[in-house]
Amino acid sequence: ADAGKSRRRRALPPFLLAEAVAPFLRFDSLLPNMLYAFGGRNQEQGPLDTVDMFDTWHGSWVSCPPMPTRRAGSGAAVLDDGRMMVVGGYNEKGIAEGLLATCDVFDPSSRKWTEGTASLSRARWGHGCAALGGKVYVVGGCSLQPEAQAREAFMVTLRCCEVYCPEENRWTACAPLQIARSGSRVVAIGDRHLAAIGGCDDVFGRAETQPTVELFDAVSKTWQLLSPRLLNP
Repeated sequence: ADAGKSRRRRALPPFLLAEAVAPFLRFDSLLPNMLYAFGGRNQEQGPLDTVDMFDTWHGSWVSCPPMPTRRAGSGAAVLDDGRMMVVGGYNEKGIAEGLLATCDVFDPSSRKWTEGTASLSRARWGHGCAALGGKVYVVGGCSLQPEAQAREAFMVTLRCCEVYCPEENRWTACAPLQIARSGSRVVAIGDRHLAAIGGCDDVFGRAETQPTVELFDAVSKTWQLLSPRLLNP
């Protein structure tokens, strides 16, 4: 290419299932540099159980065994042993009656799903999810208010977070966010920190997008609100 011309990235091929919105996960273990999309939803079918893998070697999407549970609004993370965990979300009954606390685990080497993984302490959707230090963290999201009827008006955005220990197969509470947020992106930084980036502070048309970023320290087990803000939340 000429030095004076800008270099453009090639777009990925379209999804196998049109108009699907799913959590993406890059996977660098048994199949290096593959990209997985778990569930999501579309207008025709609502929440999906489909799993698609983008084969970076051949530049195409490949169907994988479906999840045991239809899920939209879920999160996903890679465990240290190479398996992938899909957490929470909601099923075909909707965000109130179909809110999920369950987790499904996929082994790409055997191409099999495993049920029976411990459930979240609190069902939620729209949460962030990331692996750090051999554990899986679930951050914020939306849930029903305690003791509320199963109606959308009783949804609340969460500050509470949970951490999963694979050795104990158990979720426990960890430090809450400084600001309640859903739809944020959570990423691991090194082997000690998580960043919760942006998101919304409420649900159902009441939401304000968040320009803030919080940093979690796995040693001090605290969230810190960073002073730099997103230019475009």
